[in-house]
Amino acid sequence: MSQPLVFILEGLSKGSNATVSSQNLQGVKTPFYAIQPSPNKKSNLAITRASPDASQVGTIQFHTLSSKIELVLQYETVSMRHDELTGSRHEFTSPTVRGDKLSWKEDSLFGHGFKLVSPDGQLLARFRRTDKSAGTGCFEVFITAEGGLLDLILLSGIAAAEYRRRSNIELASVGDILGQLL
Repeated sequence: MSQPLVFILEGLSKGSNATVSSQNLQGVKTPFYAIQPSPNKKSNLAITRASPDASQVGTIQFHTLSSKIELVLQYETVSMRHDELTGSRHEFTSPTVRGDKLSWKEDSLFGHGFKLVSPDGQLLARFRRTDKSAGTGCFEVFITAEGGLLDLILLSGIAAAEYRRRSNIELASVGDILGQLL
């Protein structure tokens, strides 16, 4: 694949609806996913196709007091686990990728993005946050991916980015409380 597939994430901030659009080489965006807080549990995200049929792609389930994230897709449920040792990646396995353990790892020391890598270190995809407060960012997919594999790459990336955003908010809240106590 010479040029990566590019997807733009817009509006993913606390409690708001968001979109993911594919972007061609000329910069033209086409809606791909709609993301909404899940109606039954607001901490979860429901993802549907942006096409007229708005079919369900899956749900991203975040767990309170745990770093575990579940991606509930039409064809499988995938558990993502935060590596507690390094604290810098989410790992998951899936039959869609032959059971290989893939990892969304921080792409830089400054925490501006993540990269999806295979067990042998091959770069599969990258996410870079462009505006934290607006919840925007850009995915680049470097492998040939469509259907279930593309859904898995994008949803796991959205989950990793949203987990980081929520963790940063919680960390800031703890810092505020400690600041008031000291």
